Amino acid sequence: YVSRPDLEALYQMAACFAFPSYREGFGIPVLEAMSRRVPIVCAAGSVPADVAGDAAMLVQQQRVGDTADGAVDALGTDLRQEC
Repeated sequence: YVSRPDLEALYQMAACFAFPSYREGFGIPVLEAMSRRVPIVCAAGSVPADVAGDAAMLVQQQRVGDTADGAVDALGTDLRQEC
């Protein structure tokens, strides 16, 4: 559990939001990140990817290297301005 004030601070400081889960029921964490204009990296073919649409950098499910590469790519660009 993270308190609301702490959650807001975490999103404000985040350079990107990596969410490689493909079992998330609806994608609430992705919506939270999107509402705060945080660049998102999430698993392709997942509900969070469907929720994020073109606003996320999609990576292959269960491939740690792809997730890491996606996060590095997100950090190396100004995605916050694009989302």
